Amino acid sequence: MLQNIADTMLEKHEYDVVFQNVQIVNVYNDTIVKGEIGVIEGKIGEIAYNGKHLKAKRYIDGKNA
Repeated sequence: MLQNIADTMLEKHEYDVVFQNVQIVNVYNDTIVKGEIGVIEGKIGEIAYNGKHLKAKRYIDGKNA
């Protein structure tokens, strides 16, 4: 399982699902940014923002939630 997550983060595989257009709360610096969350095998594999787009088999629009 961990190998699949690592390979996906290295862009060797696609995520199972990516939630796009979501608000990501950073509790360490009290900021909220728009981004994407990549999920593989039911686990969050990567959180992307600043224009980075994740590759996935399926996309779900978070509608800015």
